[in-house]
Amino acid sequence: MKCPSSKIIDSLWTISDVATFCQVKESVVRYWINNSNLPYIKLGKFIRFQQEDVRTWVDGRKSDNRLDTDVLKLLRQLQ
Repeated sequence: MKCPSSKIIDSLWTISDVATFCQVKESVVRYWINNSNLPYIKLGKFIRFQQEDVRTWVDGRKSDNRLDTDVLKLLRQLQ
């Protein structure tokens, strides 16, 4: 008999899984863990990721969702 949270456990990704999904090296994923808001779960000494959290995080980083730095500077000058 599976516990109720087994679906969550089955959907957890490793650093390697996230790297494959994002098509980057594992060292890049480790950088994101330490220097950005990439959501992760710490299970003892292991780091895991919920698939949906990673997909949402990636979607939020699309360049068309963020204003260019130069545009932000211009907007500040106009205020």
